[in-house]
Amino acid sequence: VIEFGSGTSTLLMALALQCTAKRRERSAPAVQVAFEHLEFFFQQTRMRLEQAGMAGAVQLELSPLQPWVSAEGTNYAFYGCQPRLAAIMRSAPGPIARALVVVDGPPADTGPQARYPALPVVLPVLRGAAIDVLLDDHSRADEKQVSAKWLAELHNAGRPAQATFPNLEKGACLLKLHAG
Repeated sequence: VIEFGSGTSTLLMALALQCTAKRRERSAPAVQVAFEHLEFFFQQTRMRLEQAGMAGAVQLELSPLQPWVSAEGTNYAFYGCQPRLAAIMRSAPGPIARALVVVDGPPADTGPQARYPALPVVLPVLRGAAIDVLLDDHSRADEKQVSAKWLAELHNAGRPAQATFPNLEKGACLLKLHAG
């Protein structure tokens, strides 16, 4: 699990992964990493994880926003997470078969389509894996533009995805990318 933006969802996913691990003893353990760019929310999430006894279950990373440039030359402010993601993948016992990417940051006030870099950042790291991408706050125009752009780019790259729109509080878009 790779999460951009941390909070209550970080703890809930850690608890869910713990329950799943108990049922699937023979599988490789799941890895959960959450990137947070603001010290306040990083500390808040860390405290919640510690209170629940789950601090060791999540690799919570304070990852300030850094300049990131898209293939088209558009500038974004996004988590400086690539070195950490690469290190996690190198330490994996084998190829990653399946991943969940939760995109709940950075916030909209960091710039237009602020969450767009999430998919281009993780695709090279998760090469060959089946990937589910959950884009939160999809009721906002910016996130709708981001998901449309992702779908078009995936289609053009020969890796089409199926999109569904779960009825969450602020809307969501779930993209399913098959292994390949």
